[in-house]
Amino acid sequence: MQQVIEPERALCPCGCGEMARIGQDVSDGYIDNLDEGPDGGTREDIGARLKLRWDIASDLVANLKLERMDYDEEGLTPSETIFSALPGFLFTDNPNPAIDANPAYDFEPNWTSFYDCTIAYPVTGTFCPGRDQTMHNITFDLERDFEGLGTLTAISAYQEVDYEHRFSQVDGGVGGSSVRFSRDEAYAGLTQELRFASETYDKFDYIVGAYFETSEITRLQRDDTNVQFFAPPAPGFPSTFNEDWSQETETLAGFGQFRYNFTDQWTAIIGGRWSNETKDFNLVRREVAYGADPRDPATPLLLDPATREPVGEEIDFTDSREESKFTPSLTLRYEPNADLMVYASVSQGHKTGGFSDRPQLDPEFDEELNTTYEIGSKFTGLDGRLRANLTLFSMQIEDLQVARTLPGAVSVNFEVQNAAEAVSQGLESEIVLNLDNGVEIGGNYAFTQAEYEDFPGANTAPCPAVGGRVETNAGGVDLCNYEGNPLIFAPEHKGTVFASYETDTLPGRWSFSARADASYSSEYYTENNYYENLKQDAYWLYNASLALMSPDGRYTVRLYGKNLSDEYVLAWGLEAGPSRFVAPNPPRQIGLQLSYRY
Repeated sequence: MQQVIEPERALCPCGCGEMARIGQDVSDGYIDNLDEGPDGGTREDIGARLKLRWDIASDLVANLKLERMDYDEEGLTPSETIFSALPGFLFTDNPNPAIDANPAYDFEPNWTSFYDCTIAYPVTGTFCPGRDQTMHNITFDLERDFEGLGTLTAISAYQEVDYEHRFSQVDGGVGGSSVRFSRDEAYAGLTQELRFASETYDKFDYIVGAYFETSEITRLQRDDTNVQFFAPPAPGFPSTFNEDWSQETETLAGFGQFRYNFTDQWTAIIGGRWSNETKDFNLVRREVAYGADPRDPATPLLLDPATREPVGEEIDFTDSREESKFTPSLTLRYEPNADLMVYASVSQGHKTGGFSDRPQLDPEFDEELNTTYEIGSKFTGLDGRLRANLTLFSMQIEDLQVARTLPGAVSVNFEVQNAAEAVSQGLESEIVLNLDNGVEIGGNYAFTQAEYEDFPGANTAPCPAVGGRVETNAGGVDLCNYEGNPLIFAPEHKGTVFASYETDTLPGRWSFSARADASYSSEYYTENNYYENLKQDAYWLYNASLALMSPDGRYTVRLYGKNLSDEYVLAWGLEAGPSRFVAPNPPRQIGLQLSYRY
């Protein structure tokens, strides 16, 4: 991996200021493709940022920020097939032996894949996965100080994102792609915030504000399925279909926070946010002959040869939803001296509902409400050289939004649904000690119990091995309630220890720094069907870095190593169709970073 960042400037003549920054990050792929095509995760990022500041008057300041970010990624999205329900993987009685599964393929998670970009399919030709994204952002804010009262801030922002993703479901030594997906997404959003922060008076201060957002997102989804090219004919294959959707969202919110100092030691903070959101959603789905244009109304639907009925359901789905919510917060803080602060708080958080892009199922899901209770302390000792924090928390979650693949050996259905109740509770701690001569040591630890308290109908019976209980629904069908099952990506134990060293006494007043850390995580599941081969076992990660910096901060040379023990850690896992996939985090990385600022 190579990283180059240049240049950066900071000038303030005549009450004006500017900062320009250009960055480039080039990454070699870390999924080794053993067929003809680029390695997975080969990526180049280029970004530019310009900041302008204008001191219009002594009490009025304007800031403008312009950003453009681009990234281009080649190769199969970093993922590996580790299981298939089909015997002989991938297909038996293959009519095309020349493109049969690569004999070198295995199901071991080892940062390898098999994908051949050179094989041309009938009608659709060659296909090579990749991802491209371009983002533009403009932010303008004005700050006006009112002497003796406070500061009024107005922030306006506009963002555009264009995203293209080409990927294949099939990885496993099969050349080309029997199932190929294209996702073209465009987003545009405008936000406006108006906020007033008062002066800090003897007993109190406050913040009040309003927020408005309007956005539109359009996603064009096309799937080309040509399993028949590998396997004996089956009804409905090959085919091409689209599931295009768009959503317009408007949000209006008001918020405020009031802090009152009862004494020098006791403080209360009360806050709240009211928001109203509307969403307008539309989805169109059509299934046509392989390689045809499903978005052209003149293209006939694909028919089952036996029944002469459409293979897939034609859908033109439109719906809207509106919701309003007030979420309060309250904190009580006690500071007996300058070195210790103890607090207790209760707050609510709100995640709005929406629509899933699978309307043939139940497309709408409801809002999610989190109520969090915290008790904690922050301590500073040894003349500021020791810092220690401890927090006990309990988060009660109602109607948890769960994104998942539906269970079933050949299921390709995804949806977002609401679990009834869940809880996440535990403790978080941190301690840092500055020793003499620039040495610092420390660590953090978190213990978390996160589980469903009630999730009826979460899965078909029998329940997975991890737990749950069978319930019979009104139709007499046995289903599994996930009560007591752990939430995904929620390890019970997680922590980090580190040591660092800094000095600026090198010849020429150059600075030197070094850091090493070790992180631990206990096991956790990566998807809600609780397959054992999609579970991440407990692991340790080790990282280290060395850096030299010039006295004026212009030049920096940094040598770093990440995941030095080459640990295979899952970023996610899922079941799709007859296969199970995992996406690993990067393996061992050794890099040299050079930077120059002027």
